[in-house]
Amino acid sequence: MSTGDFLQVHPYFVKRTNCQKAIDIVKKAIEEDEKKEYQEAYRLYQQSLEYFMMALKCTLFPFLQDTNNSRREE
Repeated sequence: MSTGDFLQVHPYFVKRTNCQKAIDIVKKAIEEDEKKEYQEAYRLYQQSLEYFMMALKCTLFPFLQDTNNSRREE
């Protein structure tokens, strides 16, 4: 297993990646909120919660990382 492969499945990396993705989406949601595009903001907030939940699951239950990785690739 290469270092890159290890990092992609390591719980810390998965958590960090999902957290960063969630933060990026929340920033977009805030922008939409400020433009009064409430439906789009709501959709983005929901999407960010999914990424935060994946990060939390990978932290608490590292054996779930394979499930989260396959979900992310879809």
